[in-house]
Amino acid sequence: MRRLSIGYLIDESLRRTRLILFTPFTIKKWVKLLFIAFLSGGLGFGGMNLFNKKLKTPQKNYMVDTYNIKLSQKEYNPLGELFKKKIEKGNIGVNFPEFSFFSSLKTKSRIIMAVVIFLIPFIVLFAWLGARFKFIWLNAILNNVSFIKEPFVRYKREGDSLFKVLIILLLIYLVFLGAIVILFYYLCISPAVFNAGTSISFFKIMMALVLLLSTFIVGTIVFVIISVAIDHFVVPLMEKDSCLFLPAWKNFMDIVRKNKRDFLLYLLVIMGLGLATWVVISAITILYSVVLFITIGVLFSGGYLIIATLLKAKIIYIIFSVIFGIPLIVLIFLTILSIGLPFAVFFRSFSLYFLSSLDCGYEFLPLE
Repeated sequence: MRRLSIGYLIDESLRRTRLILFTPFTIKKWVKLLFIAFLSGGLGFGGMNLFNKKLKTPQKNYMVDTYNIKLSQKEYNPLGELFKKKIEKGNIGVNFPEFSFFSSLKTKSRIIMAVVIFLIPFIVLFAWLGARFKFIWLNAILNNVSFIKEPFVRYKREGDSLFKVLIILLLIYLVFLGAIVILFYYLCISPAVFNAGTSISFFKIMMALVLLLSTFIVGTIVFVIISVAIDHFVVPLMEKDSCLFLPAWKNFMDIVRKNKRDFLLYLLVIMGLGLATWVVISAITILYSVVLFITIGVLFSGGYLIIATLLKAKIIYIIFSVIFGIPLIVLIFLTILSIGLPFAVFFRSFSLYFLSSLDCGYEFLPLE
């Protein structure tokens, strides 16, 4: 049973955020906390889109008069029949591209496999660092410090235990995504989606897409809830009891069984606060980007006009751009990350205050 209201816990979390970041404010502490939060995943950067390329397919067109839809006598598709009639009447123009993705599947699979093999060491390294830094981040919020070296050594046992669990969860999720892709391939090959000029069952396509999308959404939600439970609650229990993952997980499940309504409310509050945070961060980022774009434009365009055009010293302008450009890029990166730091401190504090407010024998942060 929760002893204090959610509103009070939010107020206490805001107060602790001000205490940690601004009482007093020092650039050194801010940068160190930013580094710790980034590696721990506290800033919310759970992944990056490494590949953003569109598949290019040959622009081979199939004219309307050559398009033919054949419906089997055993299967009647009203939507397909209606579509066929509209085509025959000339009401719809159709352009069917020929998909060549699966024709070169073997080559693309080798490329993807090579990229994955290349990235595996980096994924493992950052997963290991992330597991260790989750405890360093927790230590920073609990004790209002920004130490790195000492807690990095102190939490070796707990961090390695968490690392193994995170790797297993990552592998399970990758297998889950792979199964979704394989199912998508075979469910869509059955109604001949990827073969131009063959019969198409719109009902099968829609059913396959709905089934796969629903499975993906449900599976992803489950993994997100597990990740939130580990990050927000299991890690603090591991730190408090100086134990490995499994005992802390069992302890957490016992606490959940005794406080089901409170944890459900916590999830709803976190979702609402997360949405509000996303809106605020997006607005700040857009405003900052506009101001930054104007400032950089004035600085470098002015420098180009004065140095490269009037003085005709392009080499000096290049040196000027490098000298000022590299620190500027680093500063921009740190500033963008800094937008999320107060929110990261707030959410880490809020989960600790929430856990402390339950009658479960733990008090991570003092409550009045």
